[in-house]
Amino acid sequence: TAVTKAVWEYTTQTTVINRWNTIPNGMFAMTPITTMEQCCIPAADLEYLGGMAYLGTQIAAVDLTKYPRLKDSGDGVFAYCPKLASVKLPKNGMYTRVADAMFMIGNFTNTIGLTIIDEDAEFGSVLKTIDFGTVTAIGDFAFATIDTITSDEIKEEENYIDALEKVDLRGTKVTEIGNGAFAGNLLLTDVHLGSVKTIGDLAFCFCENMVLTYDAAAGETNPLPNTVTSIGEYAFADC
Repeated sequence: TAVTKAVWEYTTQTTVINRWNTIPNGMFAMTPITTMEQCCIPAADLEYLGGMAYLGTQIAAVDLTKYPRLKDSGDGVFAYCPKLASVKLPKNGMYTRVADAMFMIGNFTNTIGLTIIDEDAEFGSVLKTIDFGTVTAIGDFAFATIDTITSDEIKEEENYIDALEKVDLRGTKVTEIGNGAFAGNLLLTDVHLGSVKTIGDLAFCFCENMVLTYDAAAGETNPLPNTVTSIGEYAFADC
């Protein structure tokens, strides 16, 4: 498909039944668009991003703070976007969870059963910065850069690159890190868990250079905060 810009028939009349507030599942997947604004409804009206809506596009930056009514999103919305370098998540207090595989780079099977990337495909992530906004939970494999062939099978690949070096949850509202949320980020060296309560299975697995840090100047004495109540299996495997 050669879609480069979408023009929406739109009305501000609130009584109109089919008023746009949703980007449907897979709407612009694998198209050459470079910004959300090229293919999006008016910022003040967007409430839901469908699963895989922008998968595989050429978007370089995602700023969801522009959408004050955004409440939720499907799986893999921005997965396999090879030029995506920065992410800003909503600060509206309504959008509370980063969806599963939302920014993942790698092979995965979506809940609707679609395998996104061929098993032997080369892939890489240039994601460098994440602003977590007011989200409280990070979904399964949300920022992972690995290959997950099935929901319970995970393997390390050598044919990818990544760029994420730091995850700092201090000052955020994040209390839950999902299964495999940051798995496979080989350049990730600095992680501060803030006030996290639960850490899922495989959350940081294959982050071979990762170091959990704490702020001694703030009186912290342990890289695992005392808010943690649950750590999943293999959460820090191969770290």
